[in-house]
Amino acid sequence: MPGENEILNQVHEELRNTHTQLQEYVDKKLAEERDSGDGEATAETRQMVDQLNDAVDKLQKRHDELVRSMNRPDLAGSGAGADPEAELRWSAFTKYLRYGAGEEGRAQFGDEEYRALSSASDANGGFLVPNDFESMVLQEASNAAEVRPQCQVGTTSRDTVQMGALSKPKASWGVDGVAITPQELDAGGLRIEIHPLQTIITVHNDTLQDAEADIAGEIQSAVSGVFSEMEDDAFIAGSGAQQPAGVIANAAVQNRAVSLGSSMVDSAIQALYSLKKTYRRNSTWAFNSNTAKDLRQVKDNNGQYLWQPPTQAGEPPTFLGRPLINPEGMPDNAAGAHFMVIGDFRSGYKIRDRRGLTVQRLVERYAEYRQTGILVTKRTGGNVAMAEAFVPISG
Repeated sequence: MPGENEILNQVHEELRNTHTQLQEYVDKKLAEERDSGDGEATAETRQMVDQLNDAVDKLQKRHDELVRSMNRPDLAGSGAGADPEAELRWSAFTKYLRYGAGEEGRAQFGDEEYRALSSASDANGGFLVPNDFESMVLQEASNAAEVRPQCQVGTTSRDTVQMGALSKPKASWGVDGVAITPQELDAGGLRIEIHPLQTIITVHNDTLQDAEADIAGEIQSAVSGVFSEMEDDAFIAGSGAQQPAGVIANAAVQNRAVSLGSSMVDSAIQALYSLKKTYRRNSTWAFNSNTAKDLRQVKDNNGQYLWQPPTQAGEPPTFLGRPLINPEGMPDNAAGAHFMVIGDFRSGYKIRDRRGLTVQRLVERYAEYRQTGILVTKRTGGNVAMAEAFVPISG
């Protein structure tokens, strides 16, 4: 059977071939619109454009899934070869997932394991998961995410992170030193509130009692995908109320918006070159999949398509020569909607994670279905650090 690398290369090749077919039918559609009396292409041509656009979407998703699978951490054997305390924590964690910590579960633990379980409990009765499991969940969630890998990410032990107010460090030539104005000092600081993000997965009790089932691995994969989707939506468009403050929801970013004119090409170029060179050379486009389908049909003034598939397997597609991501939390193109944004996410947006992933078993809530709920909670926050690093396009 072909290995993952070979399959990835096959999908990449199919993606490029399908994109070439799409371009051919878009050319045909444009010619029919030009030559027809009513400015409409035939229904058959329009249908083929839609089908090929959907096929490109599916192949791009398959391509990305293969890349994530190849980067996915292996949970098997976690805790093995670690220090004795880590092994105890891992053993206590896996038994907690299966049996809980009540009267029935107590009999499954050795004395040392139960002490490890008790020492890792949080104030709400949950279990503070071992570092190995937390790292794997966060790594897989990051691999599956669109926005997080583009940003500057750090950790914190606080519920609120207060950062400097300046858009960039002050600098000066000469011997007179660097001055910071009182107005800049009074401007306040960047505040990142840390918010809990929770998800529940239900596991059938028969599965929990199956000694061969990889309970920890299944929970890891399930919650990682949910965390990545929720974070993508919040980091790009979150309101800041009980969730991170998103890029396109930031008032200072919105004030930099380019209005969509009669030419998508001109508007996109204007947005790209409204960024300073330092941000432009590290910039990434962000828009959802519906917008991507429209942009695959857009040409520049030289007849070249602006959206291009990955040049090599494992790389992102590009728009106007810059890489792109598709956070689905971005709105569709509509009047007043900031449906596209170009920016240097690493310079312009900061994410802070509070360490300490917790797991709590919910036994009674789903007992009639013979299932146990597993509540997983992580804490994170994000905010725009430099509005000048972004330029949105509004419909």
